[in-house]
Amino acid sequence: MIHPGTAIKHLIPAGLLLSTLFFTTGSARADSDGYFCGGPGYLAYQFSGLSIPGQGHTLFVLELDPEQGISAPRQFALEPFQVHGMRCLDDAVDLLAWDRIYRIDLAPQDHPRIDQVEPQPEDSIFPDFTSENLGRWAFANRTIPLKTAAGRFSFELVIEQQTDAVGQSGSGMIQHQIRSYLRQNTAKGTVREQEIFAGNREESVD
Repeated sequence: MIHPGTAIKHLIPAGLLLSTLFFTTGSARADSDGYFCGGPGYLAYQFSGLSIPGQGHTLFVLELDPEQGISAPRQFALEPFQVHGMRCLDDAVDLLAWDRIYRIDLAPQDHPRIDQVEPQPEDSIFPDFTSENLGRWAFANRTIPLKTAAGRFSFELVIEQQTDAVGQSGSGMIQHQIRSYLRQNTAKGTVREQEIFAGNREESVD
C-alpha cells in the first residue's frame, strides 16, 4: 500500500519489455518529462523534476467532474526513472519504463496501491501506450477533448506553443514558449482555465 505523496518503492518485473521498447524510444527523449494520458473522468500527467525545480518525480491526477468541475490534483511520489509512455485505464495509470510497468491504482482514495502488470504476447508493441507530452517536449498546438459523463461542464486539454528566434539574427537558435492548461467549458463558453505547465525549450536549427 502507498499513500499520496509517498514514494513508490516496489518495482513490477516485466523482462519481456526489454526486447519490445524500441518503438517508444524513438519518440521519448532522454531525461524528458511531461507525459500525459486521459482516462474516463480524469487527466494524468507526470513530471520528473526537470520542469518543476525542487519537486521529485511525481504523478498528478486531476479528476474532471461534469457537475463539480476540476478537482485539486492528487499527487503520487515516484522513484526516479525514465518514462517512455503512459496508459490511462478506468481506475489505474500505467507508466512504461525500460524493463517494467508501474501501475498506480486510483480507486482507493486513501490507500492507492500498485498491482502487478505482466506483458502479454499480444502486447508486444504496446499500441495503447502514448508518448504524448504537455511539457517542454510538446511539439504542436493542440486542443484535446477529455472524456467525461454528460453534465453541465466539459473539459479540454490545451497545449499552446509560440516559436521565436533567440538572440541576434543568424544565431541558429529558436525558443519554443509552451503553455498547457485545462479548460472547463459550459454551453455558454469557457468558465475556468487551470494551468498545468508554462516554460520554454531552446533548440538549434543549424
